[in-house]
Amino acid sequence: MKTALLSILVLTLISCDASTEEFVGSSWKVVKLKTNGTSVDVTNEVILKVNSQTEFSLKLDTNNCFGTYAITGKTSIKLAGIACTEMCCDSEFSQAVVTALYQVSNIKLKEDNATLYADEVEIIFERIDEATKSMTTPKNAQKTAATAEKVPTKTKFEVGRLENPNKTTDTEPQPTGIFIELYKSPCKGNCEEFYMK
Repeated sequence: MKTALLSILVLTLISCDASTEEFVGSSWKVVKLKTNGTSVDVTNEVILKVNSQTEFSLKLDTNNCFGTYAITGKTSIKLAGIACTEMCCDSEFSQAVVTALYQVSNIKLKEDNATLYADEVEIIFERIDEATKSMTTPKNAQKTAATAEKVPTKTKFEVGRLENPNKTTDTEPQPTGIFIELYKSPCKGNCEEFYMK
């Protein structure tokens, strides 16, 4: 019995490399991408977050991806079960990163950067401090920016608006009391946005 427990402990210590322990809980930004020897322009932030010793998540422009990984030895990594939400409008760069992730099989992990690579792809990440990043922009400024972007103005709302041809010239009664207003943005492709206030 003692021999079996000792064997399990030894295997655990071997499989848990000291350099990979620091990988858990870290966040990384893609700073360079090469596919088939050609560099792809970095047009937006793609953030990789290592959630545990087996799970990771990836934040794209609009969508989020999730998957599992396993690091064996010093340089081998296997990513599996990658699945992404299916909202529209991610950039070509974000899509290229996801495609490259399916192909990677090796990792070079340093304190401030990590490289995932295979014969035909290379993704270079830079470590980021999520706490520092969120502190650089005050919460009130973030809220103001989000509100300014999300709440449509009358001009934006009426773009592409269709008028009822049977509408009379009489003024319509205005609602009183508590009521809900619902807005839908004009269609630019297949990703309309709805706002409620």
